[in-house]
Amino acid sequence: IPIKMLQAVAIATAAVASVAYAQDPAPGWMAYAKAELPEGAIINTMSMKWRNLDNPSKGGAFYSPWYGMDPSDNLNLIQPVNPWLGSSWVIYCEYFQWSPEHNVNTDQVPTKPGDLIHGTITYNGDSASSYTMKNENVATGQTTQAVIPIQNGPDGKPKKFDL
Repeated sequence: IPIKMLQAVAIATAAVASVAYAQDPAPGWMAYAKAELPEGAIINTMSMKWRNLDNPSKGGAFYSPWYGMDPSDNLNLIQPVNPWLGSSWVIYCEYFQWSPEHNVNTDQVPTKPGDLIHGTITYNGDSASSYTMKNENVATGQTTQAVIPIQNGPDGKPKKFDL
């Protein structure tokens, strides 16, 4: 029973040097939300809007507002992200798979403090067995996106993104 729409209500904030050695939620996250879905349901759509933050007053840290989702084994993270790169803000989309390790980052789009950011993750249907993630700087209209095939689980069937 697919869920038609799930609006995210929290932004998970990552301050993690590397996610390659741990599953979610990583210890550096400041917050996260977990979906409660009926048995067998998946997330069809997630959408989040936020304002780009002010430039940090001190440097030296990686900081990135973002939201995302995982299957129940927490081994495949789909996430529109908005990191501070030390001298500027950008948006892009990232997919990280822990096993076998695989990472996809889309092209970066510049943002400025106060810009409205809109991230979406949309299920492309059973026959496509993929999600499209998109991140948009609404202020400029620039977007970045990727189609991410769903990895099969141990049972040979596509994993269900339900977290």
